[in-house]
Amino acid sequence: MKKILQVWLFCLAFQQLNAQDSIASVQSEVFNQRYRLLAADAVSQPLLQDVTFNIVEAGYKRKNGEYRLAQDASSQRDFYFRTSGTRRIKSFLVSGSFGYERVVQDSTAYTLRYDLHGASPYYFYTVKKGHWDIGHYSLNGVVSKTIGDKFTVAAAGHYNSLNGWRSSDPRPEYFDQYMEFAPATQYRFSDKQLIGIGGRYIKRRTETSVEYRNDNYSMGGGQYPEYITYLQYGYGRQKNQSTRRNIRSKATGWAADALYQGKFSFGELTVKGSYRQIDSEFFLPGTQTGDIPLTVGFFYEDIADVTAQWRFMRPQYSIDILAAYQYHYGQDLNTEFSANNYLYSFEQLSIRPVYTRRKDNLPVYEILLDARLSDLYRADGSSNVLTDYQVARGMAQAAGFLYFGEKQFLKAGLAAEVQLPVSSKVQTPTQSSAFTQGVVIPDAYYQRATSFTGRVDLLYSFPVDKVNSFIRLQSGLQQAAIKQNRLLPATQLPGKQRWFYELTIGVTL
Repeated sequence: MKKILQVWLFCLAFQQLNAQDSIASVQSEVFNQRYRLLAADAVSQPLLQDVTFNIVEAGYKRKNGEYRLAQDASSQRDFYFRTSGTRRIKSFLVSGSFGYERVVQDSTAYTLRYDLHGASPYYFYTVKKGHWDIGHYSLNGVVSKTIGDKFTVAAAGHYNSLNGWRSSDPRPEYFDQYMEFAPATQYRFSDKQLIGIGGRYIKRRTETSVEYRNDNYSMGGGQYPEYITYLQYGYGRQKNQSTRRNIRSKATGWAADALYQGKFSFGELTVKGSYRQIDSEFFLPGTQTGDIPLTVGFFYEDIADVTAQWRFMRPQYSIDILAAYQYHYGQDLNTEFSANNYLYSFEQLSIRPVYTRRKDNLPVYEILLDARLSDLYRADGSSNVLTDYQVARGMAQAAGFLYFGEKQFLKAGLAAEVQLPVSSKVQTPTQSSAFTQGVVIPDAYYQRATSFTGRVDLLYSFPVDKVNSFIRLQSGLQQAAIKQNRLLPATQLPGKQRWFYELTIGVTL
């Protein structure tokens, strides 16, 4: 807590808002969409030459409901503190962010790791539901410097650390550390066009260790089958892990980044792309009884993404369109089979236009649309499990600004989102395991469901002793329509509702 307060005081003392970025503007969708695209990476951060701002916030978020993935929590509470900003220090442009999040989950089953959407196949799981506590730290920094009229050099560092544990048998403790270092350079070959290239070195370590307080639960068996710890080998292949309940992974990878920006009469175009390759080894470490480390498998990932942003600015309005494509492919090498057993693929195409109406250089209202088409594929050869889901999502959002003075305003927004299944394929074995019945089939019904979500977003900004403060309340409800399919018998189905609310207080500087 002392370090968090020091970071906050540092931000209060040294960060100031640029005159051209009004307090209301930094709470607009168009500002945040551009800032998220550019600030995170060394190859693009130098494009923030016209931005100086900082935001410090703390909040509480609550989610509850049974319309969820089978490995997700039925109830979750988040407490968080985070700060991010950009400013110029002499000839250097510095961007950074720090965040701490405390997550409390109830009734989480079928996983003993905190990685709901993780692609990797090797992890422990148990049928028994449990209560999770998670602490998550993140620290990111980017520094850039312009050399002459043509070149800009930059470097970035990213660090994430997560520690999670359960308070009931079986009791896992999960560690996850991720580090990334990224140098980059930009070359401006005219006043209105530039290119950038960069590279990244990636390193990640994870560990899950499982213990029991009750020896009867540790043995599992016919009397307590829900307490058995299994080692998952993919998306259905599993093994009863009665000993050596500790699994670790070590991953290294690299990435190449590229950037182009051009300014034309019809607007500003920014295109950013990257390709990442990450190789992971999963193993059971040696023990004091003399067991040597045992490698259970390898996982190889290829991740490519391209994002294009077009901006058209006029004194009375602005149009910002963000289009993105992502492809994530992974395959394992299972040491038991000395062959590939598991395949993973995720592909997504999205477009996100934002229209902002302005008056006297202040936003009056904004309209946002968000459309996404995704395809998620998993296959486990040895267990004869295959799933392939194509899902479309569409969202419309509108927000208005009401001003009560120079630095006091209310932003009120409404949003509606629909999720529609496009196509699906589910293949399961004749004799289903607990994982198939508890995860694969319920998740199939989740992915095949049609759902509607409504959200309300209220933000009130006001000065306190010359500091621009704000309070924000968000709330939403998701309603799903689930139809049981006789060709896919299920012992349990997802629920039909999921709701959330979030309260945030903070300052913009």
